Amino acid sequence: MSLEYDKAIDCYTRCLPNIPDSDHNLRTIVLSNRAQCNIKLKNWEAAFSDANDAIKYDPNHLKSIQRRGTAAYHTKRLRQARKDFLHSLSLEFSQQFAEYLQKVNQQIEKAKQDGMERLKRQVLFNSGVDFHGSKDDKDMHPDEIKRRGCEEFKRKSLKITIQEMNIDQALLKQQQEKKEEFLKKQNEAEDQRQDSQRSTEEESPQKKETPKLVETEEPKKKKKKNKKKNKGLSAFMDDEKEADAFKANEGEETQPVVPN
Repeated sequence: MSLEYDKAIDCYTRCLPNIPDSDHNLRTIVLSNRAQCNIKLKNWEAAFSDANDAIKYDPNHLKSIQRRGTAAYHTKRLRQARKDFLHSLSLEFSQQFAEYLQKVNQQIEKAKQDGMERLKRQVLFNSGVDFHGSKDDKDMHPDEIKRRGCEEFKRKSLKITIQEMNIDQALLKQQQEKKEEFLKKQNEAEDQRQDSQRSTEEESPQKKETPKLVETEEPKKKKKKNKKKNKGLSAFMDDEKEADAFKANEGEETQPVVPN
């Protein structure tokens, strides 16, 4: 039997490339049939993938939904299996898939209880409360020690309500991508703002300093020239008396000689 299913899978695989994408009906049937062959061979992942691709072409194809739910059940995708079984029962009632749905619900409930027990053990372990008693409590009954530890834990602990969150993974991934894109744009805008601020800070000192340098240097040069001009010839004479006499006449203006 397995050889026949292998041949059928090979036939469907060779047939798919020749079917145009526009022919949704035929592609749905071929993918769904290949999924059923993989289910018979217990190739659960391949069956889930084929049934999922078939549902993309026809979201209400009953057999594809049932086959994806079956593959999801065997690959421990319990929430997806429950979703598919509920969908198939809404399209057409089947006693077989009603029983599958009941099994899925039982496994989901059991997984919840196991998770809560693990959580409780972790909380009790991290609380630091002794539920086994110390050396001084040897004569005390084990149930009494446990009861006392529970009372101490209640006094020290904080009670919180744990709610189950059943979020579609595709929707969660889409929300995460939107969040990352928003943060990326925000970071780029912040980088541009900082770059423009740095460029303005680098340009503004140059504009302010250049005129100051011109204004401060020019008066100094003029002052030095004026000092040189103020020195008269008397400053360069060796004889002090002659220099004093010449200095007294230095302030008098010379009369221009007018020709007759």
